[in-house]
Amino acid sequence: MTRNDRCTCPTCAGGCNIGRRLDCGVHGDVDAILASGRYKDRRGRRWTETEPHGMWFDWEAIMRIDHSRMRLLIARDLHREIGCSPRDCKFHPVPVVAKVWGDGWFASRPGRRNEEIYPTLAEAFAAAERLATGENQ
Repeated sequence: MTRNDRCTCPTCAGGCNIGRRLDCGVHGDVDAILASGRYKDRRGRRWTETEPHGMWFDWEAIMRIDHSRMRLLIARDLHREIGCSPRDCKFHPVPVVAKVWGDGWFASRPGRRNEEIYPTLAEAFAAAERLATGENQ
């Protein structure tokens, strides 16, 4: 099972009018892809999980990443197929940090438009990290 497998997914339910759903059994179930032990990323690189270490290697043996980074790589690849703005998509895998029109930066949760304004980029990234780890609810 790879992201290139085809299905008849309905359009994204999160306000997006194009693309595949991230909860689709073929394209969006990251756990199922991880369980298969094989993945072909959007750049065409083939990955295989090695037992018992749980590390992932590309077939050309150039790169090696751990399980959590492989999960993030798959989630990012799947999200790129949806095609909507990260700020509008409720399935976006990471918080959004962007420049405010004027002075400051904001960090917001996936799919939400309410955000806090921070005077520096570093503070906005720190806030985004707290959002990602669940410290800011």
